Amino acid sequence: AMLAATILASRLDGVDEVFAFMSLAMVLFACAPPLGRHTALLAPALASVALLLLRRPSSRALLLAVLAGVGLLGPAMLIWAQRYKTEIQGPWDIAHVQPAGTSCLREGRLIGESKRRGGRVPKAAAAASATSASGREP
Repeated sequence: AMLAATILASRLDGVDEVFAFMSLAMVLFACAPPLGRHTALLAPALASVALLLLRRPSSRALLLAVLAGVGLLGPAMLIWAQRYKTEIQGPWDIAHVQPAGTSCLREGRLIGESKRRGGRVPKAAAAASATSASGREP
């Protein structure tokens, strides 16, 4: 949002205008979340005032069509399009945690990973691994 304000400010004539516009943009963007809750309550009143201020019937019809499209048709199309949504999975997804006692804690996998790295696993470590994986003494 600040990038858009910067691009718009670059079209202004003087330094004072740019400073005032950027200050206003920062205040509005900082205060936008708290004001957003009140905007939803004021939207019907603002639309009614806009309809009353428009003089030509064609302008009123255009405003009503835009409001209906944004408020009704847009969400309906979003719900309709959900059936075509596909879920892809890859390395960018979050990690899936496996509960304790599953394959990641089994003795063979822990010892196998250590052997693949070139390390030696003493018999005491293998026994400790078996005890922690099975929950009982060997």
